[in-house]
Parts: sequence; structure tokens; C-alpha cells
Amino acid sequence: MAKLLADTSALLALAMRDDRNHEAAVEFVRRNPQTRYVLTELIVNEVATRVRARAGAGQAAALAHSLLESCRYELVFVVMDSSAGDQLGLTSAFTFDSDFRDCGYTMVP
Repeated sequence: MAKLLADTSALLALAMRDDRNHEAAVEFVRRNPQTRYVLTELIVNEVATRVRARAGAGQAAALAHSLLESCRYELVFVVMDSSAGDQLGLTSAFTFDSDFRDCGYTMVP
């Protein structure tokens, strides 16, 4: 079973139908049902904050709750002087943000 770091850009693309990467994100998740995603508390916070700004507090709270309750997502707390990838040995990220590639991650989709 593969584990990927899930980035804000990918989670927003999944949640927001008007996101330009929505279809690609949904298709990737659908085609990879065994993949599990690692989230940090910072990513959950950023996703909720952005969804709140775009769609309201109710939708933000519902999304955060679904991420925390889902068996596909694992929440980790990151020590501030290193990254989740370093701490967990992750080399790939579910993201649309090219900064992850610049940091050495393999980007998917």
C-alpha cells in the first residue's frame, strides 16, 4: 500500500469543484483506492482556512472533520525544524504545487 504526503493544493482540488485541478485529483484518487495519505496538522489547518474563505465555515468544518475521520488519511504532527517527508520517509506527494518537486518529492498525479 502506497503512502503519499497530501498537500493543500490536492485536497483543495478534491473538495472544490471549481478548482482547475478538480478532475485530475478526483481521477487520481479513484484510480488508486489502496493509496493512503499523510496529513500534517498544518495542512489540515490551511485547507480548512482556504475552504472557509471560499465556501464558508460549515463546509470548512465538514471537510476537516471528514479528513480526520477517514481511514484513508493519517494525521501526523511535525516537528517544526523538519518536514513530514523527512520524519516519515515519504518521497512522493499528492500535490499540484511544483515547490514539492523542487524539494525533492515525486509529484502525483
